[in-house]
Amino acid sequence: RNWQGTDSLLVELLGGRSRQAGRSGELNRRSLDLGGQLRLAVDRFDGVRPVPFELIAGLALLYIACLYPAEWWLVSRGGRPALAWLTLPAVVILFAGLAWWTAGRWKGDVWRVRRADVVDVDLAWKVARGTSFFGTWSPMNAVVDVGAVPATAALGVDGQAAVVSWYGARGRGIGAVDCPTSHPSLASVPYTSAAGLKSLDRVPIAASSSRLFEAEWMAPVADPPVISSLRQDAQGTLSGVLESRLPFALEQCSLFHAGWTYDVGSLAPGARFDPESGKGPRTLASALTRSASVYDRTQTQAWRVDNTDIDRILEIAGFHAAAGGASYTSLEAGRLGRIDLSPVLPIDRAILVGRGPAGTSWSCAAAGDVAGSGATAVPIDDSPAQATAMWRIVIPLEKLSVEKPSP
Repeated sequence: RNWQGTDSLLVELLGGRSRQAGRSGELNRRSLDLGGQLRLAVDRFDGVRPVPFELIAGLALLYIACLYPAEWWLVSRGGRPALAWLTLPAVVILFAGLAWWTAGRWKGDVWRVRRADVVDVDLAWKVARGTSFFGTWSPMNAVVDVGAVPATAALGVDGQAAVVSWYGARGRGIGAVDCPTSHPSLASVPYTSAAGLKSLDRVPIAASSSRLFEAEWMAPVADPPVISSLRQDAQGTLSGVLESRLPFALEQCSLFHAGWTYDVGSLAPGARFDPESGKGPRTLASALTRSASVYDRTQTQAWRVDNTDIDRILEIAGFHAAAGGASYTSLEAGRLGRIDLSPVLPIDRAILVGRGPAGTSWSCAAAGDVAGSGATAVPIDDSPAQATAMWRIVIPLEKLSVEKPSP
């Protein structure tokens, strides 16, 4: 029973999870997946840095030296033991203030937010889906009210409600969903879900810590964001034209179909793209894994489980199976498996992928007491320069007409 692989052996025998290949599979199976890697990436905030261990150790040693050798030398030298009643509190207050200043210097004293967004549009079903992950860092003990609504005016889905939930970590670690012990102060304060699950109210958050949330919405689309005459020819490649009807430009665009990808570049409003006019397709797997030919060998960029690039994580999670799945990342998709559009690629569909404005608008109000009185809005920049999303538009292909010979 003490063998470390017992749990994994039982999981494999019971067929509970797919077999992982590659490095650190035994460890990552129990502690990390792509959903957890995205959570770690969203949980990194600009201006918030951990205090270096060397600084903490130096302050601790200096504090001990001031409490004992220096205190004894000062009191014994003057021959006045009663002086310790003044010097000891002074040392404690001095180092407490120094610790407070150090924390503020490295972690800051303002609220921070970070997010990751995905917007999917299916032209065949005329429906849009938004998936968003949101994190906030607090400089003080507070309670927050967090909500989300669609922000895609270009699709005509404003006014719809989003479902908001807690973005918990996987496993039994600190703050995870299966953690054996909860935070003693935070667990004593309950939080509630608003009607329709559109927000979470009175969520407690400790000073110098973060809370992560996720939201999802789905709404019908009135006007198609692109017009397409794409079809698959006899060679299996795409022909035809697609035209953007979006009021904004999609950047870093690619067109995926079957096992191929076409480089589109920037697609401005009203711009057209013809797959036959470019330099031709390349294999989708090599594009996702950043493979390149060096002399007579193909080199693939290895996946790093400590990567915190949100765009890169969403790119792989959005087509995890097409990139090779766990054989490439050594990680299961986890909760991000629901955004994997790899099963759509083999059928008569093409997927336009690009970067555009965020599809979900978040609101966060914070108060310093449990009652939530005097709440102030946490500033959230929804401008296109700060809030972007991965847009994926699923385009049905036209049927290839075959002329029948005349009798």
